[in-house]
Amino acid sequence: MLAKKIKNIIQSHIILITLSLLLLQSCSSVRVISDESFNKISNYEYGQSRNSLTDFSNMVNSLAKTEENRELAEENILDFLKTDATFASKQFVCRELRIIGSEKSVEVLSEMLLNEKTTNIAKYALENIPGSKVDDALIEMLPKADKSIQLGIINSLATRKSEASVPSISKLLASSNSDIANTAASALGKIGNDECINYLAPYLDSKNNIFRNIVLDSYLLCADELLKHNKREEANNIYEVLYNKDVPLNIREASLIGIINSTDDKTKEILSRIKSIPNELKFIPISKIRELPESTNLLDFAKLLPALESENQIQLLSVFEDRKDKRVKSFVLKSLNSSNTEVRIASIRTIANIGDETDIIALATIAANETGEISRHSRASLGLLKGNQVDQAILLALPKSEGSIKIELIRTIGARNISSAFNTISTYTKSENKKIRSATFRTLEEISTAENVEDLVKVLFASGNNSDSKRIERTISKVLVKYPENKNTNLLLNKFDSTSDVKIKSSLLRLLGFTSGAKILQILRNELTNKNEEIKIAAVSGITNWKTSEPLDDLMQFLTSAQNEKVKSNAFKGSVKFISMDNKLDPNEKVNLYKEVLPFAKTSNELNLILDEIGHTDSFESLEVIKPFINRPDLKETVDDCINRVSWHLHQDDPERVKEYVQWFLSKIKDERFQTKNTHLLEVIDRYITSKKSN
Repeated sequence: MLAKKIKNIIQSHIILITLSLLLLQSCSSVRVISDESFNKISNYEYGQSRNSLTDFSNMVNSLAKTEENRELAEENILDFLKTDATFASKQFVCRELRIIGSEKSVEVLSEMLLNEKTTNIAKYALENIPGSKVDDALIEMLPKADKSIQLGIINSLATRKSEASVPSISKLLASSNSDIANTAASALGKIGNDECINYLAPYLDSKNNIFRNIVLDSYLLCADELLKHNKREEANNIYEVLYNKDVPLNIREASLIGIINSTDDKTKEILSRIKSIPNELKFIPISKIRELPESTNLLDFAKLLPALESENQIQLLSVFEDRKDKRVKSFVLKSLNSSNTEVRIASIRTIANIGDETDIIALATIAANETGEISRHSRASLGLLKGNQVDQAILLALPKSEGSIKIELIRTIGARNISSAFNTISTYTKSENKKIRSATFRTLEEISTAENVEDLVKVLFASGNNSDSKRIERTISKVLVKYPENKNTNLLLNKFDSTSDVKIKSSLLRLLGFTSGAKILQILRNELTNKNEEIKIAAVSGITNWKTSEPLDDLMQFLTSAQNEKVKSNAFKGSVKFISMDNKLDPNEKVNLYKEVLPFAKTSNELNLILDEIGHTDSFESLEVIKPFINRPDLKETVDDCINRVSWHLHQDDPERVKEYVQWFLSKIKDERFQTKNTHLLEVIDRYITSKKSN
């Protein structure tokens, strides 16, 4: 009897516990997101700190890693959406539902969807939740919703590519409300299945132009979808229907692209279309040639070249240039004689990619006889011609050519850097034709190596013409910079010691400046006191060419004592250069040296040179030095830039002092551009001062 009583009591407790659990479950979801977490975001408003939102999002992402926690998190968020939390916080958690939501969210979100205030945030979440239940809910609400909400539902179904919604959406094509009809037509294009095609077809010739254009665009999208699923024939039929209708140009262009993309024989289709369609559409099939297999013979396309309009010829030539099909060359060569400049340039550019050694003279002739862009592109193409035989063919053609053709070939040897041509090219330094000699020296700059310096020096010694001496000297200097070999330094030194010719000695002094070594620098220093003015000037130039700032003191001393203005000018430029490049000097030391050199600036060019360097030296003394030169028209740009640059660089070091300088300059310089730039700088300085005080 007692056992029975105990059993009844236990059963009663079990029933009570079960009922309690069921009651709890019905009242609230199991919590995996705490009330504290929701409280932190429930009052969020736009513009406030998003830290709590970020923490919440990270927590949800962590919970979503297990199916059980993801489901519970979803339930917790759905409960939150039923509270009186702010709209901004609800919008935020809807973004979380977009990531973790399931069909469980449909009921709550559907209610929100029909509320004009919350419709957009609910729609945003629903669009990304998988499952047919979402589609069914949206379809069910479609006829019940107000117009603005209805538009959103249509767009959501389109975004979801809901095929189940097609019959419902298609009924809206006949809506008297243009917004609804237009949105429905657009949605069917985005969904894009066979059923959509059937529903859209009757409206292709609608009298309402706006609606018709949307229908045409959607019909085109349906064809694209067919093609994507390899239903080529069906897609091609639709593209053909659209192309042959009286449709806007953009639809016709897209349809033509579709026809070519969906055809079985692209090459044949492209060729046919280029021959038959209006000129304004030919660019489409021509552009499609690039997509043909690399093995495609483009000869049939090249045959069309002469009959095309200039614009289409240029486009086709560009295709040939990219495809590098040498079989079309004969037709491209004919286009070199076009009356249209742009066609000729396109042909020349194409020859660079498909040409060979047989095209050298043709390109050289054009380069020699034409001017401007045509000549420039011909030279460029000569330099770019491919093939093992091209360089050799140029060298073989050179002695047989005359005048301007020879000059172009000499230039081409430099452009192609044919170093093996040195001996051949150097013979033309003795040419009686001044232009040939000039081209030769320029090419020798490009092709000479360290091994050629001795031969170049021989040319220098043999040169009796002053202008030629300068050219060969320049050539040697370029080679010395590229190849700083000790043996060439010794060569120049030996030649300097062995000659008494003033002009040759002067050239060698200038060239020694491009070398290095204490011995060479001492020789240059010694020659600064030479009684011969020409040698003295050459020594200054040589020192100015020095790679380090070591000779700075020599030049500054020489600057104060020299009498010859040309010597002074060279010494001035060298001093400015060495002050600028001396990294051991701090900004104030540099400015002080510039101040010493500044009185020797005699021309606007020299003043601009040194003031620009002062403007690149971040010192308050720079702003002092610049003051006497404000408002001089010949120095204005340099001075204004100097003030602005130095002030910007110094304003964080001493903002109050910079501000005083800027205000002073603004009171003296009324130029609008200067005023605008430096008024802005003052505002920046004021903000910086305020920020610094607050910290």
